[in-house]
Amino acid sequence: MGVRKYVREHTLEVGWTTEYIQRHPDQVERFLRIRMNNLPTLEDYLRHVVARQACDLSARLKEIEQPTLVIVGEHDHGSATGSSHRADSETMAKKLPNGRFAVIPNEAHNYFMTNPDEAHRIIRKFLVSSS
Repeated sequence: MGVRKYVREHTLEVGWTTEYIQRHPDQVERFLRIRMNNLPTLEDYLRHVVARQACDLSARLKEIEQPTLVIVGEHDHGSATGSSHRADSETMAKKLPNGRFAVIPNEAHNYFMTNPDEAHRIIRKFLVSSS
């Protein structure tokens, strides 16, 4: 497939809902242009993938005592491993002693692009309640 094609297809798969891509093709293409023009070297990209797959610190989550917000898009189910970012995020939040879990409705992985107001609202609410 090649790394460029893979990254583009994977970004489309996990980044947005199908509806968002259909309604906002210009914004998606703008994002993709920037993403594709700023790819790491193949070696660095593969090192990132290997590190992400090989590193499992979930047993240490109980050591994090600070209030921690885990935020995810409702439709953030795609991942290169076949697991669900949404499900994994919920599991992570439950393992954190002071974990808080928030889901942004109707969003996928790139919710900071598609719904920054809601993402910032959730973060501000968390920060106020944690102080």
